[in-house]
Amino acid sequence: MVTEIMTRESLIPDGPKNSNVNSSKNTGAKVECVDNLDFMAKFPPSHFKLIVTSPPYNLGKEYESRTSLDDYLKQQEKVIAECIRVLHPQGSLCWQVGNYVWNGEIIPLDTVLYPIFRQQKLKLRNRIAWHFGHELHCSRRLS
Repeated sequence: MVTEIMTRESLIPDGPKNSNVNSSKNTGAKVECVDNLDFMAKFPPSHFKLIVTSPPYNLGKEYESRTSLDDYLKQQEKVIAECIRVLHPQGSLCWQVGNYVWNGEIIPLDTVLYPIFRQQKLKLRNRIAWHFGHELHCSRRLS
C-alpha cells in the first residue's frame, strides 16, 4: 500500500450538516457515509486544507464493482478533479492506494494515477510505503 501526499503549492472546517454524519465532540472530526462526489459537491472551492482518502482499488470487493483499468482511471480522474476543486491553495491531498491485480499481474495504482495528478498541476511531496508484518501470504507470487 502506498500513500501519496500531494500539495497545491484546524485541518477541516465545519461543513454542511447531514443526518448521516457522526461527529466527535473531543476532536471535531466528522465521518459521513455518502458518495464522495456528492459529498464534495456541497462545499465551496478551496474549502479544505487537508484531504485524506483511500479510494477502492478496483478489485471487485463487496463495496465496489470491478471495471477495466481504463474505466477505473476515468472515474478516479473525476474524483481527483473534485478533490482539487475543494482543496485550499496551500492544502495537501493524501491519496492512499494499493495494487490493481489483473490476470495475475500487479499494477501499482500510484504509478498509473501519478500522471493524472501532474495534469492537475499537483506536486508530489512525499511517498509513504506501508509495510504490514502480519498480512495473509500470497499463493501465486512472493510475499
